[in-house]
Amino acid sequence: MEKKRDPQGANDYPESASAYELTNKIGSGAFATVYAAKVLEGSQKGSFVAIKILDLDELETSWDVIEKETNLMRLLDHPNVIQSYCSFIDEVELWLVMPLMNGGSCAAIMRSRFKEGFGDEALIATILREILQGLQYLHDDNRIHRDVKAGNVLLSRDGEVRLADYGVAGCLMDAGQKKGATRTFTGTPAWMAPEVMEQTAGHDYKADIWSLGITSLELCYGRPPYANHAPMKILMLTLQSEPPSTDIYGDQAVKTSKVFKGFVSSCLKKDVSKRPSAKELLKHKFLKKARGAEYIRSVLFASDKDSRISKFGPESTPDKKSAQQASSAPKPSRQPISVEAFDFGDDDNSVPEPTNGVASSRGSRESGKHGRFTVEIEE
Repeated sequence: MEKKRDPQGANDYPESASAYELTNKIGSGAFATVYAAKVLEGSQKGSFVAIKILDLDELETSWDVIEKETNLMRLLDHPNVIQSYCSFIDEVELWLVMPLMNGGSCAAIMRSRFKEGFGDEALIATILREILQGLQYLHDDNRIHRDVKAGNVLLSRDGEVRLADYGVAGCLMDAGQKKGATRTFTGTPAWMAPEVMEQTAGHDYKADIWSLGITSLELCYGRPPYANHAPMKILMLTLQSEPPSTDIYGDQAVKTSKVFKGFVSSCLKKDVSKRPSAKELLKHKFLKKARGAEYIRSVLFASDKDSRISKFGPESTPDKKSAQQASSAPKPSRQPISVEAFDFGDDDNSVPEPTNGVASSRGSRESGKHGRFTVEIEE
């Protein structure tokens, strides 16, 4: 793969698996696994990154498509979108090296400390404004995120907000089906737009706006609408019922303002032509409540006393055996990292165990059993 320099100096990161120590498994889906990793060589030696590893044997995709999409990811340059520092092939795997956001995902933070959602409309407006700025950047470049949700909204402890899980995984699934699969669509059902589910006239960037509306409700209440239903039931409810609103949350809905409800309603229009663009939504009155990065920092990261955030992930509590292993194991010198930086929508809440290096890490990897939703379409 040709090496290209991007605005962020991606070539400062080595393009070899042996140059990284995989320290923690962050998450996994049907097509990829993400690890936190320590850089062992080069000018970035000692720093931490996130590495997404895709098994290319699972995808029927041409090398030209892979090369095109990985190069495009390296050229992404926006403060609200996760960039790929570099990418390379190791045996039959594609490795994507990306920033590691040390605050974790919004979903993980809510599962840990805000189980009924953030509730704070100033905080929600601030996060949504940053997401919309990232979406506008992608949409202006004629690209669709495809999986906007709180689990893919990453925060730094400085109050940065970035969209993650965008790029090669989604693009490759569009370009070629997984081996052995029938005609499919991909995404996470609770956040999926009706037109994506129907698969009749296709869909465009407006699908991301629907997902943003669902994410707005998720940030406010801690869960998306229909969260307790099976995937096929979610599809039926989304297609056959009126768009979800704050009313679906019962007594909790009283807490929300009229302007927040209006923002959600604007996003959740079944008629795609009536759904606003990201640029238009950035002018919505609700976003006047948005503040700066310091507000996110003060509300969510004012106190970092909880060591679970840096070592085991915001929503994970180590069991007795894991805690004993952690206390007896050698303690390497490394900065705090979040093991919940990415969220694949799976049910695996197990605590990742540290590894001793790339070779042993590869031997301990488990293929993801969950992740994006796949539906068979009968002809």
